[in-house]
Amino acid sequence: MNKFLLAAAAVAAFIPAFAQDADTEPIDYLNADYYVIGSNVNGKSWAEGADDAKFEAKGDGVFEWTGDVLGTGFKINNGTWAVPELNFGAASETQTITLDKSFTLTAGNESKNIGLAAIDGVDYSKINNPKIVLTVNGSEVSIVLTGEPAGEAGWFLPGDYNDWNVENEEFQFKKGDDGLFTLRVEFEEAGEFKVAWTGWAMEYGSEGSGDDQLVLGMGEDSAKLTKKGDGVDVSNVKSYFVGKYDVTWNPETAEISFVEVTEDAVEEIGVDNGEATYFTLQGVKVMEPANGLYIKVVNGKANKVIVK
Repeated sequence: MNKFLLAAAAVAAFIPAFAQDADTEPIDYLNADYYVIGSNVNGKSWAEGADDAKFEAKGDGVFEWTGDVLGTGFKINNGTWAVPELNFGAASETQTITLDKSFTLTAGNESKNIGLAAIDGVDYSKINNPKIVLTVNGSEVSIVLTGEPAGEAGWFLPGDYNDWNVENEEFQFKKGDDGLFTLRVEFEEAGEFKVAWTGWAMEYGSEGSGDDQLVLGMGEDSAKLTKKGDGVDVSNVKSYFVGKYDVTWNPETAEISFVEVTEDAVEEIGVDNGEATYFTLQGVKVMEPANGLYIKVVNGKANKVIVK
């Protein structure tokens, strides 16, 4: 009797597990749809299931995609993020792909963006006329990328003001002889930003979020940012800077600073006779300044003053 009960219990335990497995359909890798999605795929940023991002099945587990441009920082999936087994990327944030060499992909929602490795000692931000050959052997998937390097990668200032584009040259820092990176940019309104390497290969922002979120432009014009990685996540930096600014970024110390630019307005103004002349921050001359912040120019020298 005891043996019968034990056998019955074993069958009862087995049936639900078997039913659960039966309800889970295996992934058909050979007949799945595949898309490339990333920071710059034919000018699109992380667009799911775009028609011009779909691979063409060539048979025997081979799929091909050709495009106009491919930026560093991309993944391959079935056009959505809904199937972890079909979400292919790199094994780590530091793993990169080299042109013309086979690269084995890692599946799962924890996979990382695929970056472009150094080519002849230079990192490139994007590839013109890219072609990806995708080879599928069961759940083992690899790619070979070919194409023409289009330009150097670098540090960018993505944010609300440029749709978080890390390949917009207007917001790319330029490296100086002192090793610092500078950028002159005009902010039309308050927003949020981060500092990122092309394709989000590296990312700096605020260590805190919510009430602890880093805020600049409200009395503070510089700060040390926090790098994302190794279990450390970062949020956006909130910015209240409005106007034209020179932004300096030091990746060695992770420090960023903002200095408002007023030289352009002063150069166009001109001052005679040593008399004080007042202008708005936009360079408009004011005959009788009222309460507010102005640029005071005397003998060609400009200073910000508060008139009360």
